[in-house]
Amino acid sequence: MKTTIYILNLLAPILIAASPATTRTTAAWDEKALDLYYQGARHYSEGKYDEASDDFETAVELAPDFSWAYNAHGSVLIKMAGDLIGEARYKEADKFLIKALKKINRAVDLDETYAAAYYNKGLVYFKLRRFSDAARYFERAVELAPDDPAAHEHLGYALYYLPAADEASIERAVSQWRQAVELAPQNPHNAAIYVNIGRAHYLTGRIEAAIREYEKALAIDSDYIETCYAMGQALETMGRIEQAIEWHEKALAINAAFVPARQSLADIQLVEGDLMESLRTYYQIIDRDSTNCRIYLRITQLLDILADQLYHGRNRVFHVAKKLGLDRSHYLYGDPYDNTSAEQWNSAFIAYADDILKSPDKRSRCRYFIDSFFVPGLIEYALNDHYLAVKIDKYSPRPYYNLAVDLDLLKNAVLYLRSRILSDAEKYGRNCRLPASRIPPTIDSAAGSK
Repeated sequence: MKTTIYILNLLAPILIAASPATTRTTAAWDEKALDLYYQGARHYSEGKYDEASDDFETAVELAPDFSWAYNAHGSVLIKMAGDLIGEARYKEADKFLIKALKKINRAVDLDETYAAAYYNKGLVYFKLRRFSDAARYFERAVELAPDDPAAHEHLGYALYYLPAADEASIERAVSQWRQAVELAPQNPHNAAIYVNIGRAHYLTGRIEAAIREYEKALAIDSDYIETCYAMGQALETMGRIEQAIEWHEKALAINAAFVPARQSLADIQLVEGDLMESLRTYYQIIDRDSTNCRIYLRITQLLDILADQLYHGRNRVFHVAKKLGLDRSHYLYGDPYDNTSAEQWNSAFIAYADDILKSPDKRSRCRYFIDSFFVPGLIEYALNDHYLAVKIDKYSPRPYYNLAVDLDLLKNAVLYLRSRILSDAEKYGRNCRLPASRIPPTIDSAAGSK
């Protein structure tokens, strides 16, 4: 999977033709049409896109060969499409992009040397994910305006995302980004370009080279959140986990709603063996992005792992309790719990604990586990008495029975939380369908939550 490149300028199409390669002059067009054009530019800058669209449409009615107005109208439609993409309204966005392409094509027909129109045409194809076409038109913009850093930068994006992009294509992308920096060395946006160059190195396995580029970005803007996140990823890949965590935490200090850094923290916690803390971190992501189906799926996967661990853990503990109650020699000389008999042990546990689990105090205990789940240390503290009792007398069956019951209640709490995640995903997620749990609750977990 290709590393995501941060494209900060793609929602900023070129509105006013400033390219020296443009051959037309304002004297060639109707004065009223020019007034409408500049009025449209003002409306565009004020975010009044419908008014700007009307201004440019009227301008070309008065001056049918007004290439600038056609291109500007295309720019407005690209911006409106970008806003729709941000709202995940992709089909509507595509309609605006097709309209934009018609306007921009008319501008190119009227002036084949119009660099800004080729640039905008590249933007349309990029947003349509037709990266080969986008690269072709960005290349034409670079030919016509070789000193335009934006054209070089966006050509780099198109080359990077080519469907069959290989290392050579990525190197070409890096070359274009470096030219963009050389053409505008004082541009604060160069921090983003250095991050992109670093990510290209990261993709090809040159982690130390990537870090050097991130350091250049930090020299321009030490609080640029994408640099902090990218640095954390690189250090994590190198196994420098503590430093990686520091960079991800710095990113979150800049913007607590920045999902990629929080997700990286959750992944690190999971790899480090802290399943509970990883789950809590993923829940924090959902609190900030309730439509993220991939995070819902990840949470259900981790809850399934935890429920499975508790299910088999409960069976093992119950197995020990039964054997100790029948004959300690089974336990002392080995009678291992067999996962293949999990269903039989589950049935045996239910037969033993059915009435116990339905008692009011146990339902209250299940509710406590649900409420305590997101508070670090509380569940561990709640189970500590059982572990202490087992340690004091590891050959007595009673502490094991008690621990098995609590492990089962905690498992039911986890399954209840999973049912809530499924409900939230269906309600808030975008076309989010999650699988049902393979592990049944021993009691009605919803009832246990009351």
